[in-house]
Amino acid sequence: MILRVFTFFRNSFSYLWLVVLAIYLSVLTVQSVLRSYTSDQDTKALQAQLDLKQQEQTRLQALVVYYQSDDYKEKELRRALLLKMPNETVYALPESSISVTPAQDVLASDTQEVSKENIPYWRQWIDFLLNGKKNG
Repeated sequence: MILRVFTFFRNSFSYLWLVVLAIYLSVLTVQSVLRSYTSDQDTKALQAQLDLKQQEQTRLQALVVYYQSDDYKEKELRRALLLKMPNETVYALPESSISVTPAQDVLASDTQEVSKENIPYWRQWIDFLLNGKKNG
């Protein structure tokens, strides 16, 4: 009887160890898979950041080349120091005319032409003779 109990515990104990060992190995495998997945995700995120940084670096290098070019230097000298090229004519426009967009300018000229057409001919002749310029 004691031998039977001892054999039963010995067999049960060995099965118990096998079950514990199988669970332990399963947990290690799952942890390894999760670690691999998260490292892949981290690698992809870091690669995306690297690509963005490389694009930014390329853009900044292009800006450096542009800032070292003669075109930029000329533009900046014209803007900051109000310089001009020899034999060049510079026109100063009022601020309000600069802010007008071309579309607004075309619409304004169309409305002016329409209003000039509504002025009677006799009034246009009087304006021409008095002012010395043609309105229409």
